[in-house]
Amino acid sequence: MILLPRFRRSPCTFFCHNSFAVFKKRLNAETAQRLEDLRTYLQRRYSQIKPCDLILDKLKAEAQPQQLDLFGEVKSEALTYRDLISVFSEKYTRYILRLSFEKQKELVTLRKKRLEKIIELCREMISQLRAELSQQEKAVVQKACVVLATMTNMYISSLLNTERFDVVIVEEAAMAILPTLFYCAALAKTKVIIVGDKRQLPPIVQSRAEYVHRAMGRNIFEVTVPDSYASDVVVMLDIQYRMHPAIGELVSTLFYDGKLRHAENTNERIKIANRKPYSGEPLIVVDTESRTTCEMEEGGFSRFNENSARLCVDLTMEAIGDGIESVAIITPYVSQSRRIRQILSSYRMSAEQVHCSTVHRFQGNERDLVIFDTVDASPLSPGVLLSDSFPRSSARNLINVSLSRARGKLIIIADVSYFGTYSPNDVIDRVLRLAMDYGIRVSSSMWGCGSFHGRGEACLAPTHKMQSM
Repeated sequence: MILLPRFRRSPCTFFCHNSFAVFKKRLNAETAQRLEDLRTYLQRRYSQIKPCDLILDKLKAEAQPQQLDLFGEVKSEALTYRDLISVFSEKYTRYILRLSFEKQKELVTLRKKRLEKIIELCREMISQLRAELSQQEKAVVQKACVVLATMTNMYISSLLNTERFDVVIVEEAAMAILPTLFYCAALAKTKVIIVGDKRQLPPIVQSRAEYVHRAMGRNIFEVTVPDSYASDVVVMLDIQYRMHPAIGELVSTLFYDGKLRHAENTNERIKIANRKPYSGEPLIVVDTESRTTCEMEEGGFSRFNENSARLCVDLTMEAIGDGIESVAIITPYVSQSRRIRQILSSYRMSAEQVHCSTVHRFQGNERDLVIFDTVDASPLSPGVLLSDSFPRSSARNLINVSLSRARGKLIIIADVSYFGTYSPNDVIDRVLRLAMDYGIRVSSSMWGCGSFHGRGEACLAPTHKMQSM
């Protein structure tokens, strides 16, 4: 999203490109209705041209000299009521049927010429009305004090691509592809304000080429102010209002060097934490203790873990049953999110209650409860999505977004010893160790059957309690 203010003394008006279709319909209802009526009328006139041609072809055949063949006289076809009614009124049709061939041809030819002239005039009127609408739309944009639009619309929309603004404000700028961001910045006359979080999701670039990554894969903060804490052009918004303080402290320590502070509006967050599962606990690590199996999707690279998928659903159902209003199940892998949604489909819950997807769909979103399913387990090695040991890894950003979507309760499902063994001191290992320090660890040692579905909290025993903070 990009916000583009202009400095005006007149009362402030707003223009939002994404909702402009609704606004335009209301603003130009009369002109738009005239345009629609003209289009309908033009279509009807178009539909009469072909019947005119068919009638004239029939009359041309009528005019040909009658010839005799071996079997007798060949009779020509006369015009019928059905031939004429699609072009003329009923009264005029009956009149034409009584006329001679020559007169019929004359009237049909005249009718076709009149239709062609009407079509030409309609086209001219439609072009004129479109021009009027376009001018009215441009006037709305030019008079607006504040314009809201996506960055893409700033260069593809004919209403916006010639405009210039006093100030350009780019929101969620860390996800913006650099060439597009630079284009939008160039629209500002006096000032550009970049709003974003370089610790969250970066631009999405599919190419692995180094030059593509340098041109499009880096975020604006990485390019302009690598050390944002030391820069005098960067201001950190250091008070978070979304998360329970225990969850906020985890995120702050892991990703923001402990600089985040927590607002005092914690009552609602505490109420959420007091609900099941694990009443009174805002931060829980569910340790699957090598009791799950991670598999690769056949013919692909995405991963799934059947038992942790079913555990996610069990925890979700318990939360909804105890009054938690919204749940997000976040996983690094498309295959896992697909399996969880398949299980959830039998419960017929709305997307407002429970939403399951990969982390990219949750940027800028939040839920009362977030269940973060790490998925990875033996016999596979940890994947690149949760490891920051790979070149240009965005694992820290992905995990940060996943954890920081939670308002009052965060549950992390992981095989703790697996990550400690195969990813020691990697970001996911640090997340789990710190989460167990700030929250509780729940053991899965009682799940001897290897299937968690339907067992819920009764099978889970807390083994590690957070210290007072």
